Amino acid sequence: MTLEVGEGLSLEASFAMGSQAAAVVAPPHPLYGGRMDSPVVGEVVRAVAAVGGASLAFNWRGVGASTGRPSGDGGEAERDYAAALAFLADRVDAPRWACGYSFGGATAIRAAAADPGVDRLVLVAPPASMIDAERMQRFEGRIFLAVGENDDLVQPGELEVLVS
Repeated sequence: MTLEVGEGLSLEASFAMGSQAAAVVAPPHPLYGGRMDSPVVGEVVRAVAAVGGASLAFNWRGVGASTGRPSGDGGEAERDYAAALAFLADRVDAPRWACGYSFGGATAIRAAAADPGVDRLVLVAPPASMIDAERMQRFEGRIFLAVGENDDLVQPGELEVLVS
C-alpha cells in the first residue's frame, strides 16, 4: 500500500489491522539500508500483533517503492513519521505507539513529542547521538528501550545515562 505524506510524496507501507493499540514501526537510517523488511522491524510488528495491535511499517522517502530521494534529514523523517501516525489515527481507535529501530527509534521520540495521542515509545537500539534528550524527557507515556549488550553501534551505557 502507499501512504501519502504531502509534498507530492508517498511512502511504501505495510498495514495490519488490530484493535488494542496502533503502532507505527520505523526502520533504520535510509542511507544505510534501512527498510521496512528489516528483521528487527518485522519482530516489532509481530510483537504488536501478538497483543492484538494494528501496525504500520513503512519505508522512508526514496527507499523501496517510496517516492522522493532518501536523505536521512531529520525534518523529512519526522514528516514521514507524522504522516504514518496520522494514517493510524484515522483508521484505528486505540492508543498509539511510536516504535522504531535505530534511526527509526530516534525519529519515533521526536514524532511522539509532537503528537499528544502517542502514549508509548518502543525503541530498539536508538543511537544515543541521535536522541533528542529534551523531547524524550518531556514524553509522559511509557517507554520500552532495548539494546543488545554487544551492539557494535549503540553502547548500552550511553543509553542508560540518557534514560536515567
